[in-house]
Parts: sequence; C-alpha cells; structure tokens
Amino acid sequence: MEKIFEVENGVLKKYNGYVEIIIPDGVKIIGEKAFYNCHNINRVIIPEGVKKIENGAFNFCSNLSEVVIPNSVTSIGESAFYNCSLTNVELPSGLKTIGNFAFTNCNELKNINIPNSLTSIGESVFTNTNKLKYNDFDNARYLGNKQNPYLVLVNAKNENILTCKIHENTKLIYPYAFCSCSKLSNIEIPEKVEFIGKGAFCSCENLSSIKIPKSVKNIGKDIFMDCLDVTIYCPAGSNIEKYAKENGIKFENI
Repeated sequence: MEKIFEVENGVLKKYNGYVEIIIPDGVKIIGEKAFYNCHNINRVIIPEGVKKIENGAFNFCSNLSEVVIPNSVTSIGESAFYNCSLTNVELPSGLKTIGNFAFTNCNELKNINIPNSLTSIGESVFTNTNKLKYNDFDNARYLGNKQNPYLVLVNAKNENILTCKIHENTKLIYPYAFCSCSKLSNIEIPEKVEFIGKGAFCSCENLSSIKIPKSVKNIGKDIFMDCLDVTIYCPAGSNIEKYAKENGIKFENI
C-alpha cells in the first residue's frame, strides 16, 4: 500500500493523498516540490515545528485555496506557492525570507499579511496577483500588516512619478520597485529601511542623488543598473558605502 506521506529524516518528500492535508507532527521541512502538481488539494494545515517550506513545495497546486502556516516557519522558498488559488494568506510572525516567485500567478490572492520579522524578499513574488490589495502612500504601493501597513515598498504607482516620499516605517524595498522611473531625480531612504532588493532603482535615468542610511544591511545586485549619473549620500563605514566602492558608484559621506 502506498504511503500517504513520504518523510525522510524530518523532510517531507512527497504527498500521495487528496483534498485536505494535515501534515504530520515531526516534519521539520516541507521538501522541494513535495506537493508539486497536486491539483486535488484545497486546504493545507502545517503543524508547529516546521521551519522551512522549500522551493516549489506547493507549485501548481492549482486548487489550493487555504494554507495555515505556523509561526515556526522562517523561510518560504522560491516558487513555493506558484500558481495556487490562495485568497488570503497570514504569513507567520517568525518569517525571515521569501524566495523569488513564491506567490506568482496566485490570481485569486486578495490579502496577505507580512510580519515585521521579514528581512529579505525575492523578485516577482507577487507577479500576476492582480486582485491583491495594496496600501498607498505618496507615490508608492506597500504591503505589510495591521500594525505596519507600510513594511514593504512594492513598487512605484507608475513610471512617470517625479518624486516619492517613502513611508518612515518601511523596512524593505522590493526588487525593481522603482525600475524605469526615468523622471525620478532624487530620493531619500528613511532610517528604518534594512533591505533594498535587486534592481530597485534600475533604469532611473535621471536619478542624480539618493540618500541611504546606515540601517541598510542587505543590498541586492544592480540596484542602480542603467542609472547614468547617480551619487549616493551615505554614512562613512556603512554597508552602502562599501557597496558603492565595490561597484564603482559615486558617493559622498554625510
């Protein structure tokens, strides 16, 4: 008789059942593509103790509309919920990282709660989630939680913005957030920002100055790619000063 759950050394490798899943206690990791292409699943309950949801774990579970994720989960991998039918997602309070494409093509997704614990977020996490509700502030759109709706700056309202005041409670700037905002000439990153994602200001052709605080610890690749003449204003000895030196970008200490 085929086992419903295939678990090896605490890693759930494969699921052979149907409809509603209650993952058994003792599982620490939901392995890569463990539930890949399981179209019959519509609800998943993940128990406390699971720490990681690996790449593609629920990829193409096209009828999966509800998932319960415990606070023990700290990492959601690349394409983990790609092409699911999730409508509302409560991410756990201990979550630190979300991988690329994690919720891409979740066309029914309307609300997602992102915890303050998050330290990094991949690219295209919310691509093709057209029903997702954002929080607006000045010329940008944000996602977050009830306590801080402006935790993650996802993108500019459009590519024609001239200015943007970033909310003071923002912690993460999503990859490519201001990409191709060619009329943006200067911007100031507030003190609570810790993460600036890949390509965040790429192709901002008229961006001439940007002020970045020492709070920024995690800096993605090519954040100023195709910016013609930008100067970074930053504290001496900061991570962003090191980044500027390593990438040949002009900077001045403040």
